[in-house]
Amino acid sequence: MRRFKALLFVAVALFPFATLLAGEDPLGQWIDTLLAVQGKGQGNVEAAQAWERIVRRGPEAIPPLLAALDEAKPLAANWIRSAVEAIAETALREKKPLPQRKILAFLQDRRHQPRARRLAWELLLAANPSLAQRLVPSFLDDPSVELRREAVARLIEQIRQKEKSGTGKEELVRLYRQALSAARDEDQVNLLAEKLRSLGQKVDLARHFGYVLRWKLIGPFDNTGKKGFAVAYPPEQKLDFAATYPGKEGPVRWIDHTTQEANGRVDLNKALGKHMGAVGYAATVFYSDREQEVDIRVTSDCAVKFWLNGKLLGSYEVYHAGQRTDQYIGRGRLRPGKNIILVKCCQNEQKEPWAQGWQFRLRVCDRTGTAILSTDRP
Repeated sequence: MRRFKALLFVAVALFPFATLLAGEDPLGQWIDTLLAVQGKGQGNVEAAQAWERIVRRGPEAIPPLLAALDEAKPLAANWIRSAVEAIAETALREKKPLPQRKILAFLQDRRHQPRARRLAWELLLAANPSLAQRLVPSFLDDPSVELRREAVARLIEQIRQKEKSGTGKEELVRLYRQALSAARDEDQVNLLAEKLRSLGQKVDLARHFGYVLRWKLIGPFDNTGKKGFAVAYPPEQKLDFAATYPGKEGPVRWIDHTTQEANGRVDLNKALGKHMGAVGYAATVFYSDREQEVDIRVTSDCAVKFWLNGKLLGSYEVYHAGQRTDQYIGRGRLRPGKNIILVKCCQNEQKEPWAQGWQFRLRVCDRTGTAILSTDRP
């Protein structure tokens, strides 16, 4: 029995070499082991062994590792990315070439996962800075927001140089408009908007981001003791904009509201009155010219739920969590023609000055953050 166990141990240890001798490359199996990593440490031991074997394979392992990121979950992606970085670091230190043509082909194939393509870009930048920099202008319309940022930053710097050289206003406006059209990150968008305004141009940031400005609002309903978040008040059951319902402090009915805020903020304190322990609803009719996948992105320091055509896309019972742009992202499908977006916004009863906000903002866009506008938007 002991001899059998010893032979079994040797067979397992030599398995990778046996597969190589049989003409089968075990690299794919090792990558599958990384992809199989799960939470609570499941698969970590096997992944560590596979990781070491992959790294020893050197630069040739990079292209299949990048491809594996397309399907990798967050934990597996960490393993894969660290393997790529370890291989690249060793190769650059030992002055071994990376498979640049394959990495470039991966980068230029926009069907791949954006963060994987960003990693490919970083590899090329480290291995061949001049080649990588020549690629930057092609990123202006890239589905990877991170790669777009590189292109927008480069264009902004080029425009600044043109300003210094005395380029005329009309050309500067054209270039700044081009950069703004490509920009998706809020800091770059705000910078470009400021530049255009300084040149006497109007900039509609709400339109650029896809914030919904026109709403029908109703409330307050009761949220004493935070109980209202779980209660399906009438607007959740059936939308009837002509109806009147019992509210927290008497009858409530729908009102029309258009926010004037550039960032699309809907202030329920102003629209419905100052209330604590309250629930408010907002609804909008959104028209689409076709069926299409969309992101519904919501920002609020209140507890919120939001629906698209009756399907719940997000439910976050979190109070006073700040107002980071695109805090909550729900993914849904617009149907051709009329669509209904409904938001439930709950305020609690905290009395501190910083806890008084009762507000939200919502935008409709694609995965890159590119605005999708209702076809009836003026």
